[in-house]
Amino acid sequence: MKKISMCGLLILLTMVTAALFPDPVMARVFRVFGPEEFVRSGGGPETEVLQFAVQYPNSSDFTLHIFYAWGGDNPAGMAPSALVMVNGKTVVTADEFNRNVGYIRKTITLAEANSLSVELRGNRAAG
Repeated sequence: MKKISMCGLLILLTMVTAALFPDPVMARVFRVFGPEEFVRSGGGPETEVLQFAVQYPNSSDFTLHIFYAWGGDNPAGMAPSALVMVNGKTVVTADEFNRNVGYIRKTITLAEANSLSVELRGNRAAG
């Protein structure tokens, strides 16, 4: 039985409601999208595009959270390689994935209607 090299991403978008509530005690973090899991199990690059809506896009900054893992016959020293875009704008490149971290966090801007594109390219050597 041949093992397949697999890389996966778990993506979650959150918002801090501090802009809606000036009192810091009232501020909350809540999920606006996800978590969504993206898995590539072999072959060429795979792209998945998801659409989602946000009720109050101008009320706060949004945070994109990416948790990633790899497994199967993936050699030591390899990290996942992916390109993540929000509304056509690249927010995470392949060079940002690191085998020693496993997590990426980015502050992004959203509109009322949004598109999340994730292209899983496989594994690559990483520091």
